[in-house]
Amino acid sequence: ALATASSPIAGLFLEVVAAVLLLRRRWAALFAVALPPPAVVACSALLFPFSGDMPMPVWSFVLPAVSAVLVTLLVPREWVAIRIGAAVYALGILLTWLIPSPVGSNVERLGLLFATVALLAAVPVVVGRGWKPWRSRRGLAMALALFVTAGWQVVKPSWDVIHTTPDASWARELAPLVHQLKKRHANRARVEVVPVNSHREASALAPYVNLARGWNRQADIDRNPLFYEKHLTPAHYYEWLRRWAVHFVVLPSDHPDIAGGIAEAQLVKKRPPYLREVWSDENWRLFAVTDPLPLAAPPATVRRADAEGVTVQVRRRGAVLVRVPYSPWLGLVDKDGERIKPPDHAGGNVRGCLRESEPTFGGEPPKGKDKPVTDTWTLLEAPRAGTYRIAAPYKLPRGTPCPEGEDEDRDAAGD
Repeated sequence: ALATASSPIAGLFLEVVAAVLLLRRRWAALFAVALPPPAVVACSALLFPFSGDMPMPVWSFVLPAVSAVLVTLLVPREWVAIRIGAAVYALGILLTWLIPSPVGSNVERLGLLFATVALLAAVPVVVGRGWKPWRSRRGLAMALALFVTAGWQVVKPSWDVIHTTPDASWARELAPLVHQLKKRHANRARVEVVPVNSHREASALAPYVNLARGWNRQADIDRNPLFYEKHLTPAHYYEWLRRWAVHFVVLPSDHPDIAGGIAEAQLVKKRPPYLREVWSDENWRLFAVTDPLPLAAPPATVRRADAEGVTVQVRRRGAVLVRVPYSPWLGLVDKDGERIKPPDHAGGNVRGCLRESEPTFGGEPPKGKDKPVTDTWTLLEAPRAGTYRIAAPYKLPRGTPCPEGEDEDRDAAGD
């Protein structure tokens, strides 16, 4: 349970062990290993609803699958548990390749960690001691298998380190960019930073502005699939900028993210007419978006938007559309950050409440899916003019929901 709570992928790999225990009919151990992971995942899904797919390039299928097959074939026949586990893992890799899921390329981690270990442990039994046995067929097969798995184990992390180490500018030269963003009140809307290989933007700029995208690949693919299609058109990009109320775009000099940043970087460099370059230095280029949508629909205005929450100034009573994806954890808080209790039918809506908007069209269906991307934003039901602070304090009971039965057909102010 603790392993799954730390990483759902760890819980998934424990199910490989559970499959071995099932086939070996070790019932007590089976229940102890198999039941906690799905229970933890179910609780997590209930408390934090989420969907999204993780991409899986071909090498994330081939190398783990080959490693699993090599372990299955080359370890001693007496090592039944290891062979069953490797075979189950190979089947899981195939299913992950065929069925899009949040797992995706993460499935390679088990083989990356343990394939070489299992083969090395089998060497004294399968090959024997000394150099001469390595000339046999078994020895040559084991040598080739170790070359593949050990090479993968060294090359993959090395490639990741080389290609994801952020430029020094993220640490030493960030201040001028932050100054420009503050000067232009960028913290009242969203800022799109073209993602880089290191994903350093997700942590370096998050304390200062409200980022349009982050480092959760599954969520990014679910909400913003256009960045993972073959062609990113200027028209679709502008629609996306307006959809997410992006007012500024930052183009770093660092290498763009291979999976979801190259096409965007190329498009921004061409300076489409709706992007006006307002500042640059040797590390950054800052663009202002022409005619952006506001984060809160008029006549309301956003005074501040950051990782902690959104502060909205409302001019009159009514429903205000706030372009923040709705979550049951979202709630209204006071100036000290304390949760405001939701209204009830008896007392009425005195201090405000939040509800989910009707789904709106957000983009064309992602590749391989039939349903288009939809957005469900947050509606602030303001009982009077004033300042409202929206945040997500992780406390039970959750949020500040409007009472059931409220008129949900009322139109939000603005578009």
